[in-house]
Amino acid sequence: MIIANKTALLLALSFMHGVTMAAEGHSNRINAVINAWEQGKPAIGRGVVDFSFDEAVRWSGTDFDFLFCDMEHRPVDFNQMRIFLQALMDRNQVLQQGDRLIRPTPLLRIPAYGREMNHWLIKQALDLGVPGIIFPSVSTARQAEYIVAGSRYPQAKGAAIPFPVGMRGVSPDMAVRYWGLSLMDYVDRSDLYPLNPKGETLVILQIEEREGFENLDEILKVKGVGMVMIGPADLSFALGHPGHPEDPEVEAAIQLILAKSKAAGVKCGIVNPPPKVVERAEQGFGWISTGNIDAATLERARNIRVRQ
Repeated sequence: MIIANKTALLLALSFMHGVTMAAEGHSNRINAVINAWEQGKPAIGRGVVDFSFDEAVRWSGTDFDFLFCDMEHRPVDFNQMRIFLQALMDRNQVLQQGDRLIRPTPLLRIPAYGREMNHWLIKQALDLGVPGIIFPSVSTARQAEYIVAGSRYPQAKGAAIPFPVGMRGVSPDMAVRYWGLSLMDYVDRSDLYPLNPKGETLVILQIEEREGFENLDEILKVKGVGMVMIGPADLSFALGHPGHPEDPEVEAAIQLILAKSKAAGVKCGIVNPPPKVVERAEQGFGWISTGNIDAATLERARNIRVRQ
């Protein structure tokens, strides 16, 4: 076949990639966490506190579903995070995948507690292009509602999912480029999952205070919440066993949070050391953040089917 010009070449490549994608079952997703869930698998990743260019390259192309990027206990530096995100994107990997899946997907934990009711950090994080935000210490349904509003754009007239009403400001130039979409396609696909089944943005609420534990039933009813995440260290302090997340009372609380999340149809995540990853996956956690884990253990955990 003779390709006459650049446009024809691009069209031909697009066609060939389309055939390949259909044949190999490539993902239509951008968020690798959601992609894992839709395959019935737990999403597995690790924490990152170094947002340097070299650190991003180190994790780019690895087999993790996500990177848990922490700015709660580290300096807030959105400009450095922007560099990290760009370095994390491996063009060769994108070409080989033939899709827009960001793997590992960067999830950013911002420093504001739920009780601070703070929207500007949400806006800054999402406009960078992160497909999910982790919110520490969310303790009431009202706090969860405020977070959802700040993470969602106001919907168009006649939209299929007009509520909860969004309050996110519109200027996602960097996010549009990072996701590889047009502005309006980004607006559509950046909606909250699973509120919008087509959405790619995850609102992740940490339950790590006694008040949050006690108000969990109401928090889980808030539309737009994508996942609740257990912080075992903070929870151990809140329950009177500081520094002992393995205490039976803390573990009982962890299992109750998991059970209530499952009953409400909301994914539940946890931070855990590598030796317990398979056990946590077997218990039904849909999201597990760990440390340095060997490939065999990672594969064992990933092959466990997650039932809601």
